[in-house]
Amino acid sequence: MVPGLLLRERGFELYWERQRRTDMMTFDKYKGTWTEKTNTDKNKRLFPIPQNAINGASNLPGYLVQNPGY
Repeated sequence: MVPGLLLRERGFELYWERQRRTDMMTFDKYKGTWTEKTNTDKNKRLFPIPQNAINGASNLPGYLVQNPGY
């Protein structure tokens, strides 16, 4: 199956199950604009890493760094 067609079909099937963003990141389509999403803030393409995950990752300073913009 062609990747674009696969992305489209999964979009129809999984839209309400919150899988759409993951698929769009996988197929490198998340950078575009649609509906009310703009691509102006490049720092908000990634979610923030929870602070407790950063604190518990390692004793080494800087082992896990927060995504830019958060």
